[in-house]
Amino acid sequence: MADAGYFSKSYIQKLQDASAFFISRMSKSVNPMAVCDKSQQAKPPQSWLKELPSTGALDLDVHWPDGPVYRCVAFAALDHKKRHVLVCTNLDRQQFPPEVVGDLYRVRWQIELLFKEWKTMNNLNKFDNHHATIVETLIWGSLLAATLKRWLINAAQQKYDRVISLFTGAKSAHIWWLPFCLDIARGPGAD
Repeated sequence: MADAGYFSKSYIQKLQDASAFFISRMSKSVNPMAVCDKSQQAKPPQSWLKELPSTGALDLDVHWPDGPVYRCVAFAALDHKKRHVLVCTNLDRQQFPPEVVGDLYRVRWQIELLFKEWKTMNNLNKFDNHHATIVETLIWGSLLAATLKRWLINAAQQKYDRVISLFTGAKSAHIWWLPFCLDIARGPGAD
């Protein structure tokens, strides 16, 4: 899965040559010819968006000059800004209808949020060391801490029947983490 910044004809061709499956958002600057079904005339995907209803999807075949044919799915208001989204994929139409392609593409955003959480809430971008083993250990330690924070925050939400922001819980861990660990170390019944 890739965002529009990674999209290029050569990139998806490399994925295809490697027998990899892909779902990649198409950038607006890429505008090959596409057909919705064989009986209709080919036109650019951006033109097809004008025919897209306010909800739903169009399943298109995209034709590049001197290139392969790929499947392009145009979604109505799929992104967080409620804009149309065009994704290019080589997934089989029968096994992966447009709704499934859209659900799979939405998962990409959750992965992005998880990476952002790891990076910003655990200072993964601030390691100043040139020893690979130390850096790898710090990364694994940070990821473990992020996982534990997430688990503890979710457990607290369930226990106290309250919504707790993962961001707030992770950012305030310096306040609650040590007392929590000391409480666990004391064992049950210790006051």
